[in-house]
Amino acid sequence: CVSYLLSPAILKFKQLYPNIELSVLGLRAEEIKKGLLENELDLGITFLPIEDEEIEAIPLFTEELSLAVALDHPLAELKEVETKILEDIPTILLPENYFLRKLVDTYCTEIGITLKPTIEMSTLESLVQMVSKGIGGTILPAPYLDDLNSRKLVKIKLMNPTPYRKIGFTYRKNKFMCTVTKAFIAQITEISKSIQ
Repeated sequence: CVSYLLSPAILKFKQLYPNIELSVLGLRAEEIKKGLLENELDLGITFLPIEDEEIEAIPLFTEELSLAVALDHPLAELKEVETKILEDIPTILLPENYFLRKLVDTYCTEIGITLKPTIEMSTLESLVQMVSKGIGGTILPAPYLDDLNSRKLVKIKLMNPTPYRKIGFTYRKNKFMCTVTKAFIAQITEISKSIQ
């Protein structure tokens, strides 16, 4: 989900450190946490907060979540809508155990609504595909939608409240962090600032 951030950072990192082996894995938040605790991963980029006494976090950036609908959707002409409107339209969302879905549900609970998705799908790509076919709307990170640059979707700002998610580095507390890992963190941080 942060590929728009990682790709340029990885390219620049490899130019600076051509002899360093770098493995980038696409894992869910719980898998990242497990990998860090079992010393299988040196570093994670995941959603914050992460609640574990053995894991430290470095906040990286905050991104807005937006409503995405098809071009011919009744809301497609609008620039922004009240978040409570989500209760009145068909939605296509991630399953309930996914962090992004939990976050969306939390925001909805705060304003007294409950989402009952028409379809639940486990990848962002499948959500986008269903939305582009006009089956319903979905809630995704605004930078992800911008990076898609899809001519089939419209991004609409959610208001009152505008949902956000926090992204940051995670690593195991008290684990030695080598110079290369610190350099990678610095590289990602620099690029994320230029994107924000």
